[in-house]
Amino acid sequence: MQRTVVVSMALIAALCTAPSLASEQALPAESEGDLTFHIDVGRFRMGGGKSYVELYYTLPVADFSYVEEDDGGWTARFRTSFVLQRKGSKATVSDSWEGHFSVVDPDEVTGGQAPLMVDQMELENVSPGEYEISLAMTDLTSEKAGEVVLTVPVAPSSEELAVSDVELAIKIEAEADTSDSRFVKNGLYISPNPEHRFGGKFPILYWYSEIYGLTTGTEEIPDSFSIAYTICDSKGKEVRTLPSKRKATPGESAVEMGGVNVVALEAGEYAISLVVKDLSSGTEATASAPFYVEAVSDVGLRALSEEGEEEAPERDAAAELRGLQEVGGEWYERIEYLADRDELSLYESLSPEGKERFLVKFWKDRDPLPGTPRNELLEEFVRRIEYADEHFSSGFEKGHRSDRGRIYIKNGEPDEIERHPADVRYASYVSWLYYGRGGDQYIFIDRTGYGRYELVYSSDEDESFDPDWEDLIDPTVVRKRRR
Repeated sequence: MQRTVVVSMALIAALCTAPSLASEQALPAESEGDLTFHIDVGRFRMGGGKSYVELYYTLPVADFSYVEEDDGGWTARFRTSFVLQRKGSKATVSDSWEGHFSVVDPDEVTGGQAPLMVDQMELENVSPGEYEISLAMTDLTSEKAGEVVLTVPVAPSSEELAVSDVELAIKIEAEADTSDSRFVKNGLYISPNPEHRFGGKFPILYWYSEIYGLTTGTEEIPDSFSIAYTICDSKGKEVRTLPSKRKATPGESAVEMGGVNVVALEAGEYAISLVVKDLSSGTEATASAPFYVEAVSDVGLRALSEEGEEEAPERDAAAELRGLQEVGGEWYERIEYLADRDELSLYESLSPEGKERFLVKFWKDRDPLPGTPRNELLEEFVRRIEYADEHFSSGFEKGHRSDRGRIYIKNGEPDEIERHPADVRYASYVSWLYYGRGGDQYIFIDRTGYGRYELVYSSDEDESFDPDWEDLIDPTVVRKRRR
């Protein structure tokens, strides 16, 4: 059944736009056998007419058999085998290696609790042609096995405008240390999602692609290109169109990446497509990638079904305070992210007992579903702080104290993320856009190159910004200027 879904997802991408460098493949593909894993392929150009091919694949941690170790932990051991053969040739390239995966408790990785564990292979200097690739895994304890066999065409290079495969990811961020990391390309750390499933644990769909054959201009008359994105449903109907972007041409090639929040989409199959137009030559190139949006049963502050709601029992202030402490831990007092100036001023003026009563009322007034025994806002607040600490921390500060962390805690996931790696003109910077907030935009820059992104511009009137922001970033990325 899932194999059929994979094929239909490839067809959706074909409906949404024309093929890119290589012909359409039924990707991502799912293994056959007792171990279930997924594999995806990315093809990128190298010099001399050769290509750089990446294989992204999941580890079937939920299917592994775990053996208890002397230290009380549990470990699964497995073997991965790889075979590559060019069609029409008898020569093969093969390799095999063993690995292990350890957990504290095997129940942590069963069912829907299994984390997305991904590995990656790189094939360099691949000549044009059609290749058969086999990737197999064997559990060394149970001897269960699974295998995927793919036919992967690699297109020849040309001077015409073209776009690489679109790599879908759960995270893309600037990488200060690019040494010895298989997930780094062009100074970016890219965490691929070979399953192409988003919306549940992964609300932001990130993408990475490379553009080739751009027209280069002169310093006096620089060339530019535009990029437009669309998302199509299973019938090829456009369900979302992202604003078109115009960029200065950095050279004959360019890196394109971004992110979009997909949790508002209904569960089902989609494809994201990009159309690149060289504004000097008038030529266009397209690329697309299928993905699947999972149903979100209970995420953050989304409305819950009224069916089955329980009436919250009456509780005194002390019991409510204990409940806040149990749910919010050390964070329930950190109201500065949500309170206005008057509320903060009042809170600071109160006695310890007064502050306790204030906190109970503060969170009760903001409970989106007071008819339930839970406070969904406080739960989401804690989740956002933990997410900020995990994703936005640097050597300078914890993530919840950073500018990105503060905006994320206040506003949640941005609807669109645009990343700009460092170049000769600007340091690395990232733009966040919120559709539901009147198009508010926040732009953060990594001045030092060590992963500490500071807010330098925002259309949000409540946020301060650097008066020299136009010297720090490309002004054309600003969608909405402050009045």
